[in-house]
Amino acid sequence: MKSAVIVALCAWLFGGAAAFAGEWVISPQGYGPVKIGMTGAQAAAALGMKLVPSDAEDGEVDPACHHLEAPAMVGEGISFMVENGHITRVSVYRGPLASETDRGITLGSTEAAVIAAYGGVLEIRPAEYSDGHDLIFWDAAKGRGIRYVTTAEEGASMDDPARLHVTEIHAGGEAMYFVEGCL
Repeated sequence: MKSAVIVALCAWLFGGAAAFAGEWVISPQGYGPVKIGMTGAQAAAALGMKLVPSDAEDGEVDPACHHLEAPAMVGEGISFMVENGHITRVSVYRGPLASETDRGITLGSTEAAVIAAYGGVLEIRPAEYSDGHDLIFWDAAKGRGIRYVTTAEEGASMDDPARLHVTEIHAGGEAMYFVEGCL
């Protein structure tokens, strides 16, 4: 046990926290060590790597709402929405994604797999910008949730959950409902 802890600590110190990205999960509470409600600085410290704005205009970020990404995690495609100084949402727009959600879902999973993972507790709505659905799990008691956006395969019916695939994942507070970033 002691040697596993030492190996993990050395991997983190010398290989970067990104080495563990495949072991971290996305959940309504955040992503790996990054929790909803943290500041950008706290998230960077938890990840052990720098976070930079991905939507700065002329080098300026909107303090009311902007997004942070970790250049060291380029392959992961993880984005953190920051509203008024605190992380309110974790989003995944591109892959490949080594990490899964706390229910074992990742980009490319079928809508059928999401429905099976959550049972009858999902709200299903038409997706705003794709031929697919928004599959929403919301825990009202915790004020947290996760939204999966699915898109139908070319020529597939939106009524066939085996032919709709997860193309985006958004988790966190009410910001997970935003369909156009900070709006």
